[in-house]
Amino acid sequence: MASLGSLAILFSAFAFYFSTYFVYLGQKKYPISAFVFVFWRFLVGFLVFELFVLFQRHDLPPIQNKKGLYVRSFWNTIAVYFFLWGVEVSGVTKGNILNMTYPAFVALLAPLYVKEKIALRHLLAVLLTISGSFFVIGEGRVLYFSAKDFIGLISGLTAGIAVLSLRDIRQSDSTYQIIRTQFRFGFLFSLVVLVFLGFRQQIFEHVLLPYLFWSGFLGFLGQLLLTYGFRYVSSVQGSVLSSTRIVIAFIFGLILEHRDLPWISHLGAILILCANLLLAMYNKKQESPAAARQGHPSSRSRGQTRRDGVSG
Repeated sequence: MASLGSLAILFSAFAFYFSTYFVYLGQKKYPISAFVFVFWRFLVGFLVFELFVLFQRHDLPPIQNKKGLYVRSFWNTIAVYFFLWGVEVSGVTKGNILNMTYPAFVALLAPLYVKEKIALRHLLAVLLTISGSFFVIGEGRVLYFSAKDFIGLISGLTAGIAVLSLRDIRQSDSTYQIIRTQFRFGFLFSLVVLVFLGFRQQIFEHVLLPYLFWSGFLGFLGQLLLTYGFRYVSSVQGSVLSSTRIVIAFIFGLILEHRDLPWISHLGAILILCANLLLAMYNKKQESPAAARQGHPSSRSRGQTRRDGVSG
């Protein structure tokens, strides 16, 4: 099962990347708002889970922490908005790389949630991420700041908050309820946003549907595969495999977008990848050998708090 879990997480990285590639393809031909793509991601997830509930034959586990679920769902939804908005304004490659800064934000903000002192490894990982982000954003220009690229960084920040908000609800509610609630909330929230901003005419426009559907479906599939994979692999394996989205973004950005970023941006991506690996190894040291052997819930929940249930 561990090999299946590893494959699931690896394929989730591909699914998340290609969900953004369909955003790129659609916006290359038509003036589609990124917010419409957000709506379709949550629409697909909402329909799948509601159909599953409709046809299954056993009762669902009751929700224990309703407030925590809605807080988690809110931050997850906001993270998806900034992620796809970042892809729209910065491109697929930059958008994915900057979104993968979220483990550093988890490390930086965790003391506010668990009241612990920040470790030296955490500070080093945050420093690597900040340096790498500036290299990616600047593309070789010293102290260059672009407001549009900071949208991608905000997606990493909000995704980090969404991950941290999992800590309490992982102890009270099932993974199924967490994901189902976040797709329900995201669907209703994104529908209201589209109506308010006047984009509702794009939702079911037939020439846009292939791009909207495949982006939404692949985003949902990535979510599902990531959640499944973390049930069967350690937090270290999962962290390393999910971080391959940085490499995937560079390789396929060169092949499909024909966009070759300067060497300094490649270095920045490597620094962000190293920061993620450093945090993964730190997480490994925190897991007790006995808990790891027995599959103790506390060990699994720590690993899942890092990644499980994140919409890339």
